[in-house]
This record gives sequence, C-alpha cells and structure tokens, in this order.
Amino acid sequence: MLLSEVTLLSLVSLCLALWPLPQEFNHGNTTVWLASSVEFSFQPTVADGGAEKKNIISTYIDLEEIFDFFQTSWLMKNKTREKLIPSVSKIVKKAIKRTGAEIFSSKFVPWKFHPRNSSFEPALDGRDAVIRQVIIKQASTYQSEAKIRDFVHEEESYKIEISATGEATISTKTAIGTIRALQTFRQLFYVHSSGPGVYTPFAPISISDAPKWAHRGINIDISRNAYTSADIKRTIDAMASAKMNRLHIHATDSQSWPLDIPALPSLAAKGAYHADLIWTSSNLSDVQMYGLERGVSVFLEIDMPGHTGSIGYAFPELVSAFLADKWQEYALQPPSGQIKLNSSGVNEFLDKLMADILPRVSPFTGYFHTGGDEFNLNTYLLEETVRSNNRDVLKPLLQAVVTRLHDAIRKAGLTPIVWEELVTDWELSLSTSSTEKTDVIVQAWRNSSAVKLLLDRGYRTIFGSGDAWYLDCGHGTYINPKRGSVSVKDPFVDWCSPYKNWKHMYIYNPLEGIPGKLHHLVEGGEAHMWSENVDPVILDSLIWPRAAAAAEVLWSGPRTADQIHDASFRLSEWRERAVIDVGVRASLAQLTYCLMREGSCEL
Repeated sequence: MLLSEVTLLSLVSLCLALWPLPQEFNHGNTTVWLASSVEFSFQPTVADGGAEKKNIISTYIDLEEIFDFFQTSWLMKNKTREKLIPSVSKIVKKAIKRTGAEIFSSKFVPWKFHPRNSSFEPALDGRDAVIRQVIIKQASTYQSEAKIRDFVHEEESYKIEISATGEATISTKTAIGTIRALQTFRQLFYVHSSGPGVYTPFAPISISDAPKWAHRGINIDISRNAYTSADIKRTIDAMASAKMNRLHIHATDSQSWPLDIPALPSLAAKGAYHADLIWTSSNLSDVQMYGLERGVSVFLEIDMPGHTGSIGYAFPELVSAFLADKWQEYALQPPSGQIKLNSSGVNEFLDKLMADILPRVSPFTGYFHTGGDEFNLNTYLLEETVRSNNRDVLKPLLQAVVTRLHDAIRKAGLTPIVWEELVTDWELSLSTSSTEKTDVIVQAWRNSSAVKLLLDRGYRTIFGSGDAWYLDCGHGTYINPKRGSVSVKDPFVDWCSPYKNWKHMYIYNPLEGIPGKLHHLVEGGEAHMWSENVDPVILDSLIWPRAAAAAEVLWSGPRTADQIHDASFRLSEWRERAVIDVGVRASLAQLTYCLMREGSCEL
C-alpha cells in the first residue's frame, strides 16, 4: 500500500532536533513512552582504595541526609543566618528531580514541525515500549566539597542510550556531565496533545557528547538599565537548556551602582537608580546558587578604573571629572567620571570593596572581572595630584590599581578577567609569571582580530566581539542631538550596527586565522547584552534565540553556512520549548511555513 503524500512528508520531517548539536548521535524511528512512574536510578561510584569502584547509592544518599539534618540543626541552634550551600551530590539529585518534573509538565506539542493537517503523534493505546527506569551511572563523585563551585569546571562529557524496547542509560564521568546529560535527555521527549503521555519517536537513541570550549557565556549589563533577580534566573534557565555555563554580570557602571556592598552601604543607597532596584547580598547569592544548581557559574564584573562615575554619587572626592559639563571630553558616554589614580582614599576604598565582595562571591564562582576598557585619559587632567593625560605618566598609576585589585582577587582564590585594552593599548603586566600567563583571562570585544593578538601574547582569551556577538547592536543611539548639532544625525545608528541576526552569529568562526598551536589558549566566548537600549520588557527577545546560536558554536564548534538549513529546524524547536516550557519570550528563528516543510525556503 502506498503512503499518502501527507504521511510521507510527516516521515521526512521526523528528525531528532537537539540543541546544541551533539558530537555524535544516532537514532531510529521507534516510539518509546516514558512511564509516569519512571524511576531515575542515580548510581555514582567512588574508588575503593584506588583500585576498585563500588556503587554507593544507598549509603551515599542516607549519609548525606543525616549530615544535612545535623548541620541544619546546628545552624538553627547557633542562630546563624548563613545560607547553606548544598553538596554536589544534592545538586545532582535536585537536577534529576527537576528534569523529571519538567518533562511531565511540558506543554510542547511539535505541530509546527509537521505538514498541516498531518497525523504525527503515536496512538495513545499503543504503548508497547515503555521506559520504566533511567539508570544514571556517574563514574565519580565530587570529592572537594570545600570548593563546591569548581564542580562546574570538570569534564562535561556524557553518553545516553535508549533502546527500542525501553532500556535507558545515562553514563557520565562527573556531576556536571550528569547535569549536561539531563539537559539533553529532556529534549528527547514530547507531550501528547490528546491525553496523558510522554514519548520519544526516535528510539533507539545513542548519543556521545562533550563541549568544544569550556567557557560558554552571556554577559548581561544590569547597571545601565535595571533587572531583577527573576529576570536573571529566567536567563539562567534558558542558558542551561542550551548548555551555556558562564553568566558574566556587568554589575556596575557610570550610570548606576545597583550592587549592595554592606561595608560601603552608601554606594548602592546613593548610586542605584532607585531603592527598589538595589541588588542585595541575598539577591546575589540566590542568583549565584540558582546558576550553580543548573551548571552555570555566575560571576561579577565591577569595571575599573573606567566606567566608575556612579561611585561619585556616594564618594565624590574619589572620582575625577564626575558629572563634567562636557561629558564627551571625559567619557565615551554620559555621565563622565573615573576613580582617581593617585589617591590614598581610592586605595582604601578599593581594599574595603574587595574585602567585602570577594568572600561573598567566591563560594559560587572561580572568576572576578575587573573591566579595564574605555579608559579616558583626559579625566586625569582634572585629578589634583596628576594633572596629565600623558600615557607615560598614567601607565604606572593604572598598573598599580590593576595590580592591587588582582592581588586581592588571587588571594581570594579567584582568577581575574579583564578587557583587552589593558593588553592591546596599555601593555600592562597582568600575570604573576612572565612566561606562563595562565593566571589571568583577557576578553576581546572591539573586533575579531584582537583575539589573535591576545593569543600571540600568551593570554587565555575569551572571544565574542562587537562585529559578531553583540546582541544590542542595530537599535540606534540613545544620545539625542542638541538643537542645531550635526554630531548626532539621521539615521541615528549605534556604533556597532547593524543588528546581528542568528545566522550571522551562527557562522562566526572564532578560530579563523588562528594557528593550531594557539588553540589551547582559547577559553571560549560570550555573547554580550549591553543595556543602553534594553530593559526587562525586551530582554528575552533580544537575547534569544540568538545567544542559543552562539551556544551551539561554543559547544559543537564553528559552524558553516551549509549547516544553517538544518539548524533552523533545531533552533526553532529549542525556541518553542524555551517559550512554552521555560517562559522565555524569545524571538522567532524561522517562519512557521518553512518549519512545516511543505515547500522549500532555500535560495
């Protein structure tokens, strides 16, 4: 009997739409159901005397629960307000529980990905193959609970096997590998539109996966326009679903200082736009813990010494050129103001700032970003003890400030990150070693050519420049023209126009022109969401799904234009899941007609 045309098209459209693309995967076309009572059997093992591995699931869980009980009782008895950081094993168990809940609460029905009026769902009464148990074999447990933050930096590889008869196994080497596997496992299943039932039509399934780069991030500016912790948590949820693992929060800038520093309470009290927009210590630790539980390391940037004008609202004596009338002479954007370079008061301020913030963030992340970009020289013509814009005069003063900050960061057990100018423009000494410069990371942003320059100088480097991965570009300048001025004129473009669509971001090759001998220094990359023209209302639609396109580059490696067609279907399915199940207001990736494959959308 011949298949009808609609049925044939439906079969053609059947594909495993995973995002990001795994390194290796195969699948069939047998439907397997997920039992509503499915058991996720977590089976971590540890070395026994360095020779034999032993399954410890029962004692592992029981001992942990006993420890948690006594630790919680002790904290209550001593009336401490310290928020407990759970063990890595508890983070994994929460991820397992969360994955099951998310699969069964999903509302995503993939009708957009089949020809209209086609019957693509399996019969509800034909459940021959059912997954009743998912065995999770984790080859090691995390031993160094003293630095729980570091589990996210371990090997992320995983394997998933689902047979046509319903046997399901996840195999990993680490806790973070288990979390990544679960993020993929969730994408394998669909909810049935006509009744209770969750299924995958792709069995047997075999996936073997690992990331290309370790640093797969997004940078969000929370200072120029304000965001709540809920906005950032929603972003973390979307990041985790695309296997992104670094959230870089640009926490302060000249426009506002929303970050509460208890040792310097007037900073946020006077520097934030509004009292309701202050990020408290609790907000920050809550977001960092939320990220850690989803495999995302959340780290801060306090940009210095440029972009520090907002300090002047609380401490005007520490800032040079604060709110200068001709801001354009002292800054690239209003308001002007930078911390002084030759001031004992500034040194005391920085010491107090670092002593407050570093112990609070270090339990959750291994990084701290000190900025260093867009440093304005003319500002120091107004500093009483400097009175110069000469590079030779300013360089040793700038070096002293950066060294002071980085010494504190390293003492706290963190790795400093800086913007490219400190290397490319100022040639500062950033590493404690003149030969191995691996104790600092440098972030390129102005153009892609800076990546090779930084690598040539031996620095670990993060890519994602304004010509490729800036998410705010193409929305125009926020600077208004003065009456009669021609400095700002039609079409009122911003500096990094045009808008970077997802296809442009998808085919960005950060390794172009980079010799293989330097590849080991490439840490990974970030997509950047600067907020001059962005607020929470449009945040999701400007980040997603474009940042997800960057996520596949970061996980799977550089892409080509020939891969865009396939990617458009997979990215669109990721977007549908993000909108429907994660609550992310993501923009479209592709027209519905094209997704239904009723005709070509290629040229």
